[in-house]
Order: sequence, then C-alpha cells, then structure tokens
Amino acid sequence: MSIVNRPPTSIQIEPVLGCNLRCDFCPNCQLPKKAPPKWMKASVAEIIALEIRRLAGKSNLRLDMALRGEPMLHPNLPLIINIFRERLPRAQISIVTNGYNLSPVSAQKLFESGLNFIYLDCYGASYSKWKTDFMSRVDAGDYAVRDAKDVTHWQWHGPKKRCVILGPDIRYEKKSTRNMVSFCQALPRDNCLKYNIPWISAPLNKRCADPFRSINITWEGKVLLCCRDWNEERIMLNMLDTSDETLVEYWYKNKHLNDIRTLLRNGMRQFLPCQKCDYNGGVYLGNLPSVGDHEMRDLIEILNHVRSRICPKK
Repeated sequence: MSIVNRPPTSIQIEPVLGCNLRCDFCPNCQLPKKAPPKWMKASVAEIIALEIRRLAGKSNLRLDMALRGEPMLHPNLPLIINIFRERLPRAQISIVTNGYNLSPVSAQKLFESGLNFIYLDCYGASYSKWKTDFMSRVDAGDYAVRDAKDVTHWQWHGPKKRCVILGPDIRYEKKSTRNMVSFCQALPRDNCLKYNIPWISAPLNKRCADPFRSINITWEGKVLLCCRDWNEERIMLNMLDTSDETLVEYWYKNKHLNDIRTLLRNGMRQFLPCQKCDYNGGVYLGNLPSVGDHEMRDLIEILNHVRSRICPKK
C-alpha cells in the first residue's frame, strides 16, 4: 500500500562528513582532532541529483546541505551546488556553515553556482564581526544579508532569492526552530546534561512527520531514515547500488518505509533509531497522510518486522 502520494518537501544532502570544529553539542566532538573529512564526489552528486529530479518533478523542493559535516570543507563545493542547480532548476538550495573559509568573495562564488541561502552559525562573539564583514563589502543587488529573526531558509522562498542569514549561537538561542538534540544519543550523555538536552530512558509516544516529508542522503549516496540518525542505525537505501530500487520506488512503494510511517503515524517509536530520539516530531502532525486503520495486534506485528530488519553494511 502506498501511503504518501506527493514528493518530499525537503531533502538534506551531506556534501561533507566531518568538521573543522569539535563543538561539544555536536557528535563530531568525538572525532579525532585531525580526522580527515570525507566529501561527496561529483559523480555521486550527478546520480543523486538525477534521482531527485525524477522524484520531485515540478514540485517545490528545498535542498538543505549540511547533515553531519561542514560543507565549506569540500574542495569544490561550487561544482557540487552547480550540479544540483543544473538538474533541479526549481529547487531552493541552502547550506549551513560555521563560517570556515567563508568571505563575501567565496559567498558570491557559491551564489553564482546556484545557491540560494547561506545560513551562518555565528558561534561565540562572532556575530558582530560577520555582520560587519558582509554588510560593508557586499555589492548592492548581488545578495542580501539578513538576521535569522527576519528570514528563514526552512521556509519556501523559491529558486531566485540569494541571501546570507546570520544566525545566533545555537547554545544561547531562546526562541528558534533550531534546538539542540542528542542525535539519537550519538552525543555523549555528559554533553547532553551540560546543555539540558533530553536523554530519554524510554521511547516517546509521539508522532513524527520526518519520514513523510523529508529524505536524508549521505556523502556516499546512502539514504538514512532521519537526519538525526548520526550513527546510521537505519540505512534505507543505497543510491549507488544499481541492484537497489530507485528513489521514486523507495518514496512511494518501499514496504519498510511504509511500515515505519505506519508506526510513527500512530506514535510508536519502539525501534532504532527512533526509540532513542528526543525530537518533538515536527509541525502539522495532525495533517500527516492517512495510513489506514490498524488494530494493536497489527501494529505489534509491523513493529516486530521493523525491529528484525538488519541494517545494511556501512
């Protein structure tokens, strides 16, 4: 049975796995300090972009590039962005960066390659510095510079807008759509305690909208169930495996994904990685597509099936 009858509204792409920083509110804090990053090849980006085009068609689609790494570490990020722009001219494309190797000049190159938004995390006392750097040097009409309270890349603005968004340090945000999470407990517990990040001892009985609305693709073309599955405990699809199904088949017909949607539509998270997740489930949970009526014994059977599915080799 097909549950979803429309394309996803957002797809998260991971151009880089790894980071130049070791922030203690991010699971990358556990990486060795000199661990080399891994980045998406242009050939992989081509495959992913074409599959997304077949799935998205002419629908409004957000491509958000970040996931588990700093995208500006990629040696040729403008090329990667341009590949997605050429294949997906109607998409809205953004990156989230800590500012590594970023300047008004490098930002201009990214926008010229097809980027729409740069969300700049202003850690520490860097907000004033970044604002001065960009506001004093940006050419009128090239791109806008805005505060995160005034514009958000999480909403649909279309494929034409070009903007640098200066975001406050996430550690001190009080009112925001961004919240620090445990990433399915990939972040050490002591770090969670430091920032009052929930460390749940039992699965939440709460719906989740993510598998109905978004797709998450790693630097090597693997589709994860969720952007919070830091340790890849639920790999759903390998887009580079020619024997695997297409992204269209996965989104509309994959039984395993439909089983998970059925469980999450009914507020059942008793399987990995969801059983360790503290996410509130997203917005408009009451508007999730119907998954049909299921008796509890049916849901338990589906749950056991999902639990028994072995995660493909990484």
